Amino acid sequence: MLGTFAGAWIIIVLVGLVIAALWIALPFAVFGIKPLIRQLIEEQRETRIAIVANTRASEASIARVAANPIVAAQPVVGGS
Repeated sequence: MLGTFAGAWIIIVLVGLVIAALWIALPFAVFGIKPLIRQLIEEQRETRIAIVANTRASEASIARVAANPIVAAQPVVGGS
């Protein structure tokens, strides 16, 4: 009986060993990625701050143009 299913048992044991090795390595991968995730979060905060600053500057510029439409309608000198 063992001779008939020996190939299947070998495959099952090899798959089990691969899963066990991955399960053992998983915590090291998770803790190794943590500093990278912290760095990405910090960069995302900096990007968000820059976007907010640019948005406020754009809104202020739009408000100035809206307050004085005559200046906005004048052609730009030397523009292409």
